[in-house]
Amino acid sequence: MSWKKYLGLAAFLATGASANAEDFVKSPEAIPIVANATPAPTSSPAPTSSPNPYIQNLSDSVKAYAQLSEPASSPTPAPTALPLPASSPEPASFDLLFDAKVNTALNNYGVSAGARYNFNETIGLGALVSAGFGLDKTLDSYSNVLSTGRTANGTIQEVNRFDIGLDAEARLFKLFLLGAGVDYSMGLTKTTEQILKNGAVVKSNINSMPYGRINGNVYGGLEFGSDDWRARALLGYDFENGVYVRAGTSIKLKPRKAINSKKGIRR
Repeated sequence: MSWKKYLGLAAFLATGASANAEDFVKSPEAIPIVANATPAPTSSPAPTSSPNPYIQNLSDSVKAYAQLSEPASSPTPAPTALPLPASSPEPASFDLLFDAKVNTALNNYGVSAGARYNFNETIGLGALVSAGFGLDKTLDSYSNVLSTGRTANGTIQEVNRFDIGLDAEARLFKLFLLGAGVDYSMGLTKTTEQILKNGAVVKSNINSMPYGRINGNVYGGLEFGSDDWRARALLGYDFENGVYVRAGTSIKLKPRKAINSKKGIRR
């Protein structure tokens, strides 16, 4: 290649023809090399201030791809918007119930035991079987003057008192307790009579008859403590024995853990 060809190539690069550099990049061999090309005038320098369209487009494409590749900066949802395990309803459960009671007259005592099914945190229904005993209770006393000049003094008592019962109760909002029940009381009605003459006992009569009757009771109170163990404090009224206080505990029965069935498969 002669020096004239080199001179023509240099003249081409120095001119403003490089504005169409895309065609030069795609097919540089298609650019003719003029043998007798004269040098371009040096008074008009090549425009360097305008960017190459191909390079500019390539740069814009890279920037756009980089923006698409970046993860969207969407705000993180607040934790309260997600359903938390604590807000889920409590599953059904069973409680064992144990109580002891005494009336305010301190002549009737009893114990109760039962179970309660809790549908959820709001309501639970339970049943208790109770048994109790009572001290001797005087119902009446009398004194009569007989025609023979003697006096008859007597007392009527209930002895050997025993009662059994069944209570139904509801637990409301994991705190309040309301209940009612029926009791069957039994024992002996004993009549003791003494015949006195001149202040001396001349004869004694004792007569006993069994009795049995049905009565009811109502009560209410509070239950407080942890989920597994809770204390019970109750106040009630028994139509047979009057006002009574009742205290006890409830113990939650924990469900057995699920057993992996694969462990039971024998190969």
